[in-house]
Amino acid sequence: MWSERSNCVGLLTGSKAFNSFIDECKVVDLPLLGKKFTWFGLKNKMSWLDRFLVDEYWLVLFNDFIQQGYGRSISDHISILLHNSSIDWGPHPFKFLNA
Repeated sequence: MWSERSNCVGLLTGSKAFNSFIDECKVVDLPLLGKKFTWFGLKNKMSWLDRFLVDEYWLVLFNDFIQQGYGRSISDHISILLHNSSIDWGPHPFKFLNA
């Protein structure tokens, strides 16, 4: 089993309160694809702080949503994107050739 933290000492009370909030509101914590952590601190500290919480009913209607993690630049947080993996937007309207 993997942890949402690495080299971090967390607040157990806050974590329990947040998990209770997730259960009471009946939201789903989507898995993060592409990355394991969303925050990177000093001394090799890492944690999965940023996330999308999705209503269970909404997830039934739109069941192909994924949470994708991307690289970070100057921030200590990575970018995350919630997108539908099965939407077909059709052909691209134009092409660009950088020659």
